[in-house]
Amino acid sequence: MEDTGHIKADGYDIYTQTQSSGFSGTSITFFNLTTFLHVISCTAFLDPLRKGVQPIGFDLPEIFQEHEKYKDDIEKELDKLLLALFKLSGIGNEGDFKSMQDNIKNKAAILSFLAEGYMAKAYTWAYFLRDGFNDESDAFRHAVWSALMTRDIGEILAEEFATNHEINSDEMDLHNNKIGREIAKDLLERGIRDDLSYIKEILKNKERLKITDKTGEWSWYKP
Repeated sequence: MEDTGHIKADGYDIYTQTQSSGFSGTSITFFNLTTFLHVISCTAFLDPLRKGVQPIGFDLPEIFQEHEKYKDDIEKELDKLLLALFKLSGIGNEGDFKSMQDNIKNKAAILSFLAEGYMAKAYTWAYFLRDGFNDESDAFRHAVWSALMTRDIGEILAEEFATNHEINSDEMDLHNNKIGREIAKDLLERGIRDDLSYIKEILKNKERLKITDKTGEWSWYKP
């Protein structure tokens, strides 16, 4: 095993000593002769000084390897924390909490469910200048939300999330969610995925939407 002696580290006020045990085994010891704390960027430190030289790779410290044994337990605790934070936030209802609980390992689906709910609200304000209740804007919002979820997480999960969300709602919302999923499936079969196409298609099919309290005030946008 070769000992190269102490060498001042380039860019740091510290010294290093390297010991090599062949091509795949090198240990580096750092010596801090000052009274100051030094933070070392491993990736930058191991970059070669000359072009064309292969950079040195490094193994994770043993402390992280030890954590692998507890990975599942840590993930379970983090999942519990996520659910607790969601429940405390007050942004959803019991049906939404059930959806998250049942799909806690599918973080992408949960993110889509939450993000596209906000997107549907934003599009409703943009196209109706209001976000009403049981009126045309309400019907549009539900259809858009379900359509976007169907596009991104599939019809089965989109129906589960939307149906659970309507735990205290009437038939109007469930019907409009269904229309949104049907429109999304048709667009997906044609390879269409952009948001504007989904909005235009829902507005073109507005007569299929169910509205409890009709105002006659549809979107300013005419597809």
